Amino acid sequence: MQTLESTKLTVVMMVPGVEKTEKQTIATIAPNPAEEQILALGDILVSFAPVATVCESVIKTEQVSYKKTEEAK
Repeated sequence: MQTLESTKLTVVMMVPGVEKTEKQTIATIAPNPAEEQILALGDILVSFAPVATVCESVIKTEQVSYKKTEEAK
């Protein structure tokens, strides 16, 4: 049996004049967010960053546990 344990989002931002990308991780996310909600979070976080910062991508990481059911044993 598969159980969703947690979901986290990592917003990857490109700051002008900085070679390395900046990452901001949000660990407490409601299960199964819609794509529009994920992209909106990226836009919100970029609004707090320096001017001309761009949201390069948002990475969704799900932690899932698998357990044997009584039938499978």
